[in-house]
Amino acid sequence: MPFALTKRQRLDIRIVQHRAFGVQAVEGGVAQGGAIQLHGAGVCRGFIGPALGAYYAEWHMRQAWLPLLFADTEQDAKATRDPVAPAKRSQSAKDKAASGALPDGQPVHSFTTLLAELTTVVSNTCRAPSEDPDSPAFNVLTIATEYQKRATALINAINL
Repeated sequence: MPFALTKRQRLDIRIVQHRAFGVQAVEGGVAQGGAIQLHGAGVCRGFIGPALGAYYAEWHMRQAWLPLLFADTEQDAKATRDPVAPAKRSQSAKDKAASGALPDGQPVHSFTTLLAELTTVVSNTCRAPSEDPDSPAFNVLTIATEYQKRATALINAINL
């Protein structure tokens, strides 16, 4: 029996693909609008595993970085609130969004800007300019800021 998805399952897959990679898949055709183009339904099945893995990793990163992001860290209200009623932000989340700073004075980031902030931590391999291709190389590590160290510590604390 061939692999078949319901209409709802195909919609869910497309939502995950779009959130994870900005991809729009069209069965039997070519999708435009994303960085990746998918051809045919068979490719969609092979693509869903990595897409779900990336989405899963992103979810864990967002949960770990809640204190650093424009997100409500007071999650206790989720258990008691009406699931149909609109969610209400806590006062601490409103203060964080209004000031644009954490209580310790560090800036608050979105997920995208926090990733951009962390991309400045790199290891550069350097080689002295010479004619010899076998000249010794050495690594230069950038020094992480306290904010970057905090973000890295939060990610390292994830237990899967």
